[in-house]
Amino acid sequence: MPPKESGFETLVDNDAVFALDIRLAAGLPGPVTRSFRNALFVGMEDGTGLVMVEGGASPRYVPIARGRVDWLGDGCLEVRAGNGFFGRGLLVEIRTLPTAEGIARTFGDRVLLSRGDFCVYEEIIGPAQVRVMHNHGPRLVICLSTLHMRNTLLGNEKMEVKRDKGTVVWNAKAVTHEVMNAAAEPFWCMVVEHP
Repeated sequence: MPPKESGFETLVDNDAVFALDIRLAAGLPGPVTRSFRNALFVGMEDGTGLVMVEGGASPRYVPIARGRVDWLGDGCLEVRAGNGFFGRGLLVEIRTLPTAEGIARTFGDRVLLSRGDFCVYEEIIGPAQVRVMHNHGPRLVICLSTLHMRNTLLGNEKMEVKRDKGTVVWNAKAVTHEVMNAAAEPFWCMVVEHP
């Protein structure tokens, strides 16, 4: 089981990324703080909470909103409860994302944030829709909805993948695959990958 801090849970901790789940339980006394380096914040569930980010000229406030991506850089965040359900966020520190030499990649439906050492993009695939054969490098996948996909790998190997909403997964290997959404609902995920 990953280590748990008050209001935080480590989901991924490797040479490439560090991902910290942020959920503030009701009745947790006072704000919770944590420092970070080379980080971004991803909203996982809507809520009334927010994080105050210190690290620039003046503090700024980031709401907890599903699908929102904010570049934080270096600094400290203070997690504050709202007047209801806090929501859920993910603090992602970019360490050294591996490159995928020799493959051209498709960066999903929309690039949300791109810097020299990483790219954050979203993948949205409707029910029964297919994303034709494409490539990914090593990447962090953040599931904003429940996923049920049927993958076809090179060589026609088939693989079924199911993930619950809120799952965060580090995929260490490059992959070439075709994806079909086998669910009755669209799936939505965000991906952090080397550009």
